[in-house]
Formats: sequence, structure tokens, C-alpha cells
Amino acid sequence: MKRKEIGMLGLIATVIAAIGVTSAFAIDQDTSGVTSRAYGFVESAISAARQSSKETSDLSKVAMEMDRYLESASVLIASEPSAFGDALAAQTTRIACESRPRIDLLGAAMLLHLTHSHLETLNAIDCLVGAGNIEDPVVWRALDAWRVSGLRKTPTMLKLARTARDERTQHRLMTREEFVEFTLAATATNIPKFRPLERNPGELQ
Repeated sequence: MKRKEIGMLGLIATVIAAIGVTSAFAIDQDTSGVTSRAYGFVESAISAARQSSKETSDLSKVAMEMDRYLESASVLIASEPSAFGDALAAQTTRIACESRPRIDLLGAAMLLHLTHSHLETLNAIDCLVGAGNIEDPVVWRALDAWRVSGLRKTPTMLKLARTARDERTQHRLMTREEFVEFTLAATATNIPKFRPLERNPGELQ
């Protein structure tokens, strides 16, 4: 087995073990300690992003590795009490709105896909979109979570919509209805369609 595969399996095992604690906690529905458990999970996810970045400086590849990491966690998180989801959203927002290395912000952006139904997620997205005026996988993954959430656009997103130069940013700033209209228009006029994230990876800042 390749070193990279072993590393990711280890990361997946770590998150499963971390959630295993909260799963046991969920059995008796005792809400005490939820914040500390959510804190531990978020920090474990950020550590996983950092570990993955040791293999590559390509943020898009780190994001794809994190997809596997969080997919394993999402099934277990679904069985947690609602208080854990609230605490997870709060802890993710904390990371997203702190002055952190870009890799940490990517980890927070990925975590938003587990908390996109929470209103507090909007604050986290706003922080990530406005962090550094950079158009990269951090911004794209945050906007992906926003599009799934169905939440309103924030002033920061509206500002980015006016200044964005990368088409992947522009497309992600569209609502689902706007994107459908754009896709239909693009099909009719042969406008280049949406480019996959992997074609123009962002580098660690």
C-alpha cells in the first residue's frame, strides 16, 4: 500500500475514533460536554488537512483527500443529537473567522459541508470568502456549501460577485436558479461550461 494511502486511512481512522466518543455520548442524550467534543472533532479535521498538505501544496488535491475523510465522518455525525450539530457549526465558524494559515481555512471550508443547514454557517462562509481577497479552493468550497444551504447572499458575497475574475468563483456565486439559467444559456450559445476545480489548483499561501 502506498504511503499516501496509508496516511489517509490513518486520518479516517482518527476521525471515526473521535466521533465514536460522541456516538457513545449520544446514546444517553446527555448534552453536557458537547462543545468540547465538537471542538475536538474540528481540531482533528484541521490536523487532517495539515497532514494531507504535507504530501502536496495543491489545495484542490488536499480538498479531494478531505472529501474522503469527511465522508466517513458524515454518516456517524448524522446519528448525533442536534446539540452536537449546533456546537460543530459554532466551532467551524470559530476557525473560519480566525487569522489562520490557508490550509486551516480550507479545513474549515470542508467542514461547512457537515453544517450547511445551520444559520451560523453563513458567518463562517462570509469570513472565508472575505479572507485575503483570494479566489482559490478555500473560497470555492465555502461557496459550494453556501449553494447547498439555500441561505441568502451576504454583503461580502455580493462584493465578490462584482470583483471576481475566476469563472469558478463567478459560477459558485450564482443561486441554483441562476446557475440553471446560465447553463441553459451556455448550452444554447456554446459558452464554455463550468470548469472542474482540479484544472486550476490553488497553491498554499
